[in-house]
Amino acid sequence: MDIKKIELFLPEGNPTGCIFCDVANWDGKVFKITKNRFRDYRERHDLQYTGIYILIGGDQDTQIYIGEAENLYMRLAQHLDEDFWSTCIAITKKENILNKAHVKFLENYFYSIAKEVGRCSIKNSCIPTKSSLSEADEVVLEDFAQKAISVIGALGYRMFMPVINAEEYHAEYFSISPTKTHPKVEAKGIISNEGFVVLKGSGSIDKFSKHSSASLRMKWESLRKDGTIKNNVFTKNYLSSSPSTAAAMILGRNANGLTEWKTKNKITLKEYLNLE
Repeated sequence: MDIKKIELFLPEGNPTGCIFCDVANWDGKVFKITKNRFRDYRERHDLQYTGIYILIGGDQDTQIYIGEAENLYMRLAQHLDEDFWSTCIAITKKENILNKAHVKFLENYFYSIAKEVGRCSIKNSCIPTKSSLSEADEVVLEDFAQKAISVIGALGYRMFMPVINAEEYHAEYFSISPTKTHPKVEAKGIISNEGFVVLKGSGSIDKFSKHSSASLRMKWESLRKDGTIKNNVFTKNYLSSSPSTAAAMILGRNANGLTEWKTKNKITLKEYLNLE
């Protein structure tokens, strides 16, 4: 089942506040709850259910903690004195039919997906233990988790969603080719629904120009520090807010991405988008 219709209930009448999500023909429930209003929902019975939760925080870079609980409200209340998070996502099933083995499996599954996607830092101190279930139960729970991920993504949280989706893998590729000045710097990227993606394996300059933007240089240094760029190569697909920022991370200087990125037929991104 592809999720195409999600019903949102805003108990505070505020889209930046708490949101309760229901999906037709799906037995899952997803709650987005802000930390400052958390105790207002102490009497809500479905927050006493067994389920999974994700704590979300961070100023510049998203940080998350993934956990499981036999009573979501009671477990989340134990996290209230932790400073890093401001919002939590809670996931459960209607009629409270998840058990401890189910949520231990889901905790490990969500952790593994977030680790693989690499969009945020994970504050769990260890890898959650994966419970032993039948093959049939695992398939059912993985399907449940993927539907929950779709709902979480619709709420604006993409930490479990790949930077490039299946359709985008077949999109037009754009390249930055080697030059005489930088003969080893070559990169590929694509336009995505969220911005511009530099593809894993692309090259990057070994020194950022001191005459270029300080903010771009700091961004480039942070990518090297967190391992996104290692030995002058992108170790994973990197989502950038714009083609120009993406080009700067490769060329080590201010760059106009609309003219730097070109198709295999040497058509610039600007021409491709009919911006001439």
